[in-house]
Amino acid sequence: ADSGSAWAAGEAGVTSISGSVTDLKRVIAELYDNPERLKKLSDATGSRVKFFDVDRWTTILERHLEKMNVVSR
Repeated sequence: ADSGSAWAAGEAGVTSISGSVTDLKRVIAELYDNPERLKKLSDATGSRVKFFDVDRWTTILERHLEKMNVVSR
């Protein structure tokens, strides 16, 4: 199962084992040795940033709260 970090990073990131310097070194070395993959990750950051945009999520939250009659406009 994916971790929360893997979900948050999506197609724009990589993860390593928490607390493992060895695994972090492995991940960095793999990216260093694969510039095409690094470019692909970099290219995906824009859509991931848009996904987490605070205005987007505020709108979604307000819409759901309105449906539940918790807030009204």
